[in-house]
Order: sequence, then C-alpha cells, then structure tokens
Amino acid sequence: MHRIRSIAVPLVLGVLLSGCPELQQPPPPGVSFDALNTLIEGNPCDEDPPDPSAVVALTGRTEHQNEIHDCQRLVHAPAAGGPHEFGPLVAVYPLKHAMDLTSADDFEGSGVAVASVYNWAKANTPGSKYAPLGIEEGWSCLWLKVEDSTWTGQVTPTTVECGNAVAPTSGWLLGGHREPQPSTAPPVPPTARWGWTTGNRHYIGIKCGDGWCSIGPPGFQQPPPPPPTAVNRGLHAGWYDEQHLAVPKQGGGGLEPGPQAFIFPTDSLLALRNVPDGPVLDAAFAGGFEVATIEVHGGAAPHPYGRKFNLAINNNVGTSTIWLQLLPGKDTARVSYRNRVTAAQDTTAPYLSSTRHAARGAVRWRWQGTDETAWISCKSGCCDAQEL
Repeated sequence: MHRIRSIAVPLVLGVLLSGCPELQQPPPPGVSFDALNTLIEGNPCDEDPPDPSAVVALTGRTEHQNEIHDCQRLVHAPAAGGPHEFGPLVAVYPLKHAMDLTSADDFEGSGVAVASVYNWAKANTPGSKYAPLGIEEGWSCLWLKVEDSTWTGQVTPTTVECGNAVAPTSGWLLGGHREPQPSTAPPVPPTARWGWTTGNRHYIGIKCGDGWCSIGPPGFQQPPPPPPTAVNRGLHAGWYDEQHLAVPKQGGGGLEPGPQAFIFPTDSLLALRNVPDGPVLDAAFAGGFEVATIEVHGGAAPHPYGRKFNLAINNNVGTSTIWLQLLPGKDTARVSYRNRVTAAQDTTAPYLSSTRHAARGAVRWRWQGTDETAWISCKSGCCDAQEL
C-alpha cells in the first residue's frame, strides 16, 4: 500500500540501480509446485528480486528482467458507475518459449501458454478476483490461440508451471486482437503490459510471434487507440506502459485510482537497444541523457503528482522527462525530472548483469508500497528512478 505522505511532502529524487542479475547456476531440480507457490506468494512483484527458482518457474528464463513483465494493482470499475477502487496486485510474466515464437501461425491449433499470471490477493477476500479476465487468486496461465484469423484467449488457474500446463479444450471466451509489426517501427519487444479499455476494464497486451496481441474481456475486439506519442513514434505498447496512479481518497481513509499515466522510452534510449556492452554504451550513460518521458492525463489542481514528477501542465495533461546519468565506477546516479537535477545518491544494489537484456530500451511503471516509480533499461541492467 502506498504511503499517502509520499505524495504530499517534499521529495529527494534518486535512482536505485537494480540488479536484474543473471543466475550463475540453474536452480536446483525437484522444487515442488507448492514450494514454488509459497516462494512467490511471500515475495510480491516489484518488491525484492524473486527467488531464482521462482524466476525460472514464472518465466522460463534464468534471469530476472524487470522491463519484461508488468505488475499493477488492478482497478475495479463498478458496472453501475460510482468510484473506481483498487483491487488485487497482479503480475503477468511472459514465458520465454512463447516470446521466441516468430509467426502468427505458431498460435494455431490447441493454443499456446504465453504468460504466467500471479494474483497476490488472499483467497475469498472482497475484490480478490478480477472477474472480467477470469483471474483467480494465486497462480494462473494466460493462453492465446488463433483460428480462422480470430484470436481468443483464456486465463486458467494452474497446479503446474505454465510451461508444462496442458492447453484447455473449452472456455476460450476472452476476446483477442493482433497488430502486425510495422516495417518502420522498432521490433515488437518480448514483453507484456496491462492496458485499459474504453469500457473501464483491464486487458493484457503481449508479444505474439512477429506482432502484438491484446486479450480482453468477452466481447473485446480491439484496444483503444494508442496515445498520440506512441502513434507518432511508431511504438508498440510493449515498449511503454500505462497505469492509474494512486491518490488519497477524498476525506482520507486510504487510496484510490487517480489519473492515467504513461511512460515512454526516448528515441535516445531505444537507439541503444542493440549496442553491445562496452565503451560506447558506457559513454552514453556516463554522460547522461533523457531516457524517458512521462504523460499524466487528468487530475484536479493542485495536481497530486505535479511536484513528484515536476510536471508541466497544459490542457489537463502533465508532462515531464527523466534524465539519467550513471557515474562510472560506482553504483551511483544522478536523475532529474524535467531539468530538476538532484544530488548524486549512493546505493548499494549492483546494476550490472552478465546477460543481455531481451528488451533493452523498454520502460514501465513500478508499483511499490512507497509510491509509483519507473523501471528503465540502463546498460546491462535496469534502473529504478525512485525517491531515496
């Protein structure tokens, strides 16, 4: 849960250089599903790095890469109107074997498990499920298939790792839509992202072959038009992220979903996605540059995130940029929001990794108990632009 005071008090901004390290050895064999489930249940997404065994079980990878999956408190929107409320904390982790598929034809037949979905809500508590997508408490699998050019999906609770699960034979009720890879855009990244429909429901976006698929509630046909910033730059949703930021409830008593916010990588960051580790990459981050842009849509004045992100507000949209500089030889960075440069902040978490990131250049929001921050690709690791 967010601390309400983190929105209202002056902040010192810094960056945590987070490890995303490659595991030196595969996890020990023979870890039971129940043991894995216990490990994951005790370590909610976007907190401490997950146990190595859990990483392999959730993703099929041997390294934890924060830009690839997505994690949010889902939003319940009453059908009869009324205020939106936060629901369960749920993450969607793309499975490596599905991300390695290269064609829409690979999804014909019985269907493909494309992601692990984990819901940290306690069973049988109010709002613990997310009914529009059929998400139960605990561990589920996201399935995707195409038949006669029609894409459908399904979320099924599981008692085995999703990479070993058997495709369901019925119940393909979730609507699907596929966008092909534009020839002039950066390639579709192997990521997953939560999205928000015009009907006030969440959907899941994920790489599917050489395209980007969106899976939504029954009757879902296609996602809303992407924001103009993404259209103008030809970005698939997998490179950027959106979510509702948290604001204090009117009159106190907790938090509620606030303005919808987007975070986009800059062209300068994306230009480094294929640059190998070495002097060129080191020089880019050592010199510092703008790595991301922020857009916050809506929010009554005074804007609850105006100070935190140093927003410039025009026509009810607040904008800002994130500038990042890694200081050579230590786990230290300078970061600023829209030219408000802060002092260097020392951290203790290493950011370097011995593995190439599969989606270098991708950015997303980070849900934390202390307030939203941002995961940003940096060198071989990932940086968390946060308050220190």
